[in-house]
Amino acid sequence: MAHSRPDCTDEMLLKAICNNDVRAFEALFERYAERLYNFALRYVQDPAIAEELMMDVMHWVWMRRERLDNIKQAASYLSKAIRNKVFDHLRKTTIDTLPLDALPERGNQLVDPTPTNHSLDLAELRESYERTLQSLPAQCKKVFELSRENELSHAEISSILNISVKTVEGHITNALKIMRRNLPSSTGVACSLFLLLLP
Repeated sequence: MAHSRPDCTDEMLLKAICNNDVRAFEALFERYAERLYNFALRYVQDPAIAEELMMDVMHWVWMRRERLDNIKQAASYLSKAIRNKVFDHLRKTTIDTLPLDALPERGNQLVDPTPTNHSLDLAELRESYERTLQSLPAQCKKVFELSRENELSHAEISSILNISVKTVEGHITNALKIMRRNLPSSTGVACSLFLLLLP
């Protein structure tokens, strides 16, 4: 088993991986594999598939290792990668096979039961998401990114930003309301499924 290299920052590991350092890759794997697996399992509900998605992400990282030299935050980078993998898996296995009214509610976000086009322009949906994210008030955006990108708990965010947990919760609730209001309504199923990947 590779040494976990606790003295190495993520940035140091990524730079080493970029230079074909297998031990650095193994250290990064040990550091993040369980977190990626647990995230995937939360949504796919199948240990074998969750492990496959996690392994796909880590394999993808190794195959793209020459492009890692400009990456500063491994947690954010890997979080986006596993979210995309989970999203694509759910899109392929759910949107293409289930009727609209078979999808569950997400809070106050109801799935539109009326017939719509099942095709999904992922690029358009993600672009709309990023545009909406950038439009959030600065503190709200910061809280939401710490929650979504870094998967920090409300308590951890509260400590980092020196604000109350209630304030953190309020920012996240507000961000989700804005997301639901601004994501394309014409992609009812896609939008609902996309929102499943939000905190």
